[in-house]
Amino acid sequence: MKTIIDVGAAGFPNGNERYKQGDRVILFEPLIIPYDRLVAKFSSDSKIEVHNLALSDAKGEFTFYNTFKDNCSSLREPNEELLLSRNRPDIAEYTTITVETDLLDNYTKDLEVIDFLKLDTQGSEYEVLKGGIETIKKTKELKVEVEFDQWYKGQKIAPEVDEYIKSLGFKRYKTIELKHHADYYYRRN
Repeated sequence: MKTIIDVGAAGFPNGNERYKQGDRVILFEPLIIPYDRLVAKFSSDSKIEVHNLALSDAKGEFTFYNTFKDNCSSLREPNEELLLSRNRPDIAEYTTITVETDLLDNYTKDLEVIDFLKLDTQGSEYEVLKGGIETIKKTKELKVEVEFDQWYKGQKIAPEVDEYIKSLGFKRYKTIELKHHADYYYRRN
């Protein structure tokens, strides 16, 4: 059975047809409007489960920074000074809400193997990895969005995330680099 997990699933499937290869697809999206869209779109597909939840390295209720551009919202506060200097008021301006958080590991205990894990959580990917250490041990392939600068206050940037993932036994095999961020792809060594 092939299992695919998408953390930060607002735009799922984002043009990626890989999910069709999965026998079980698990989506996590903390914002209610994108979550409701996912539920409506996939409610008749029994292989897809959708969770209205933010993942991190701690379980509880936390402040979530809902930016004007939904898919750039985060558990981390946007770095207003940097974002405005990059002409990104759509990310610099936000409202706050409280969201439930949990550890990825709490949702994968019944899985023996995760074939593909995608993390796009706007600056909190490192924390999701920390809260999913047992999940990572049984993951074959990862896709992680990384930023080159701190778009979100206190976030780990690309070199730190890359080093951590490599320390977990992965090798980066592909990079899709954009102006201020990249998607890093990894396979287990």
